[in-house]
Formats: sequence, C-alpha cells, structure tokens
Amino acid sequence: MLTCPCHLPVLFIVLAGTTAGAFLCAHWGIVAVALITVFSVSVVLTWRAVRPEDS
Repeated sequence: MLTCPCHLPVLFIVLAGTTAGAFLCAHWGIVAVALITVFSVSVVLTWRAVRPEDS
C-alpha cells in the first residue's frame, strides 16, 4: 500500500523536512514512475499468488 501512487502526496507530507522529502520534491517524476512500477509488479504478483489457476 505504501507504493501506491495515490499515496505520493501523503509521503510528501510525512517526509517534509527530511532528506528523503527533499529528494522526493526534487525528483517527483522519477519517484512517481518508480512507485507506479513497483506497485504494478506487486499487484501482478499478488494476483498470481491468489489465483494460480488463471496464470
């Protein structure tokens, strides 16, 4: 759930004032693409684990 792209604004707020927050703000496009990729892979792997007969 943490890698869900819709939680990116929440990460900005939670990490505000930290080095990680500064990195997120400076490179938000790269971070968004990375989070979308990680989230998509995790959804696909979860779907395959839950429904192995459909793979």
